[in-house]
Amino acid sequence: MHELSVTKALTDMILRSAEEHGALKVTAVEIVLGEGSGYVPECISQYFELLAADTIAEKAALRFRSTAGNEFYIDHMEIEEP
Repeated sequence: MHELSVTKALTDMILRSAEEHGALKVTAVEIVLGEGSGYVPECISQYFELLAADTIAEKAALRFRSTAGNEFYIDHMEIEEP
């Protein structure tokens, strides 16, 4: 269940960054996720789908890159600009 709060924070960061860059749509987000973080990519994806509904990030693909550490951060985003 701890994935819900972290996914809410992740979604907020994605939407804030997209807005700052004048994005029309977020199409993909690459996330670095360390094996030691304790987060489950499938849970994050499911929560993101719910939290991003009816936003410019709806249907954005989340791509996870695994590492051996404890990392959890957005590496980059793909957006559609005007």
